[in-house]
Amino acid sequence: MMVSSRTEATVSSAILGAYIQAALKMGMPLEAVETAVGVPLAEMANPDGRLPMTAYTALSDVLRQHFGPAFGLRVAETMTEARVTVLAYILANSATLGEAFEHHSRYCAIVAETARPVLRGTGKIATYGFRQPKAHVLANGPWMEASVGYWLIRARHLTGVDWDPLEVHLQGSATDPEVYARIFRAPVTNNSADTQLVFSRELLDLPIKSPDENLLRYLTPIAEEIIRNLPGGQSLKQKVQEKILTSLENSNYSVDAIAGQLHMSVRTLQRRLEDEGTAFAELLDSTRHIAALEYLKDPRIAIAEVAYLLGFSESSTFYRAFKRWTSMTPVQFRKSLAT
Repeated sequence: MMVSSRTEATVSSAILGAYIQAALKMGMPLEAVETAVGVPLAEMANPDGRLPMTAYTALSDVLRQHFGPAFGLRVAETMTEARVTVLAYILANSATLGEAFEHHSRYCAIVAETARPVLRGTGKIATYGFRQPKAHVLANGPWMEASVGYWLIRARHLTGVDWDPLEVHLQGSATDPEVYARIFRAPVTNNSADTQLVFSRELLDLPIKSPDENLLRYLTPIAEEIIRNLPGGQSLKQKVQEKILTSLENSNYSVDAIAGQLHMSVRTLQRRLEDEGTAFAELLDSTRHIAALEYLKDPRIAIAEVAYLLGFSESSTFYRAFKRWTSMTPVQFRKSLAT
């Protein structure tokens, strides 16, 4: 079983492989995929395999290059029949859409160990979604909107009803309104506090097309066993990156400050990061890099303000760092987005 670390959050290699197979059918070259992920495609077919969540991030650049900023949604809409994990079979054999959402919420970690979506109902309205930390949103916004799109696409397919949500809320920045219109067919709000579908509560009673109650009883204990044995948890590296990101604007991101926020000594923090193969300075640098790319996508934010938001005392220092990260200046990067 492929796992990068005992405690690092993981994703099913099989579901990532299915996602990549869809991208290949859409014209993306295999070599670009395997170079980005660092794993041969054949290994991703292993139904029991796990890869670090960073495999998604590693794929982002090559997918964006081939399919545009809404790469996640564009690939997701081709995957209505994907059944490569126990979770997919559990959803297909649930009695109703509401039960399918409840099962997805309970067992979603089989696909990816990330924020668990929650189903809520108030009056005539139901919501299904999650709230991710800001650092995760900056690094994985397109993947998050792809998740919401996939939930909707699968829900339509499983029920045989081509229903539309009332609203869609996305924590990430807007990618492609045309793709939103085609898939969501509802008002979309970006940079929201939560990522979620908003829909009529009566839709939860829609029956799944061909459920098998006996098969569901057989699959449920298997899913429970898989959940119990997942590597699990957010790594210290991820926690530090999130703390750094939320502390940049107030310049309270020193190693002493972050160690204090995590209730440990600086020495303990540094030792544990070393155990995970990294260091505080590396995480500060990589977090600034991720945030810089996201901020520069918004033309309303001046470059000098981006430097400030990232905790740089001078724009010139930011320029040098950005050139080191990307071999481009911030101005050149912004121009490249328009081409």
